[in-house]
Amino acid sequence: MEADLLSLILSASGVTDLVGQRVTWGARPQGVGKPDIALLLVSGVPDYHMQGESGLDASLVQMDIRSDASLKQAGDIRRAARAVLSGYSGTVGSTTFYGIFLRSVRQRVEQAEGGGMAYLIQMDWDIQSRAAA
Repeated sequence: MEADLLSLILSASGVTDLVGQRVTWGARPQGVGKPDIALLLVSGVPDYHMQGESGLDASLVQMDIRSDASLKQAGDIRRAARAVLSGYSGTVGSTTFYGIFLRSVRQRVEQAEGGGMAYLIQMDWDIQSRAAA
């Protein structure tokens, strides 16, 4: 699911026009410019039936959008990401997404390393998916 979610996000020109290819899983790599998006799998819950796992997974993915320019720039990225993900269902690569739903949004402004300000918007996504057999 992780690689295919990344592909879905990077397939949206509205996102890549703003962050380029700077969308990663896990910790933000050192030296990556801003703005960028980092994704983190907060939880993954498999579904079961009487014969074992059904193959359906319910995941919670946190998306961190970072900008050092302005909260407006971070908000533009948030809107672009929401446009591609919110309510999405379909197949990307080897994953069928049954539904991607926005759970919550948080934002904050803080002092950046080396001076200046850092703008962060966090979005939590509920994702129902199944890997292709």
